[in-house]
Amino acid sequence: THNLTIVQFNRYIDNLQDYKVIQWLSNKKNEFDIVLIQEINPGFVQELKSLVQIYPYQYVTPQRGNFGQALLSKKKFISHISKTSSDKPSFYITTKIRLSETDSLTLYGIHILPPKLQRWLHTATPNLR
Repeated sequence: THNLTIVQFNRYIDNLQDYKVIQWLSNKKNEFDIVLIQEINPGFVQELKSLVQIYPYQYVTPQRGNFGQALLSKKKFISHISKTSSDKPSFYITTKIRLSETDSLTLYGIHILPPKLQRWLHTATPNLR
């Protein structure tokens, strides 16, 4: 049996206080085994590197706009992929994490486009089928 605590949250692309996100995760370092953060842009990647002592396994897919994601883990990654392209944002990441010699966990981080915004409707519809 494996006990894992996973936290997921949306960082919000216009967050001007990234240091508070990092500080909160540092303060909670004994509480979470895996952290999934959405809305990672290239500027936030440096901030995440400061958590490498707590979360040595990091898979970060920064994107301009709202669709980058980061997966931070205390457990080793076996594999990871992300669905990205040059003309569409990243919709998901998939990561397989080793729990023991015989057990693993597959985690999907999905950040869908909000269908309420007209400018995203043409992009969201084909990718969510």
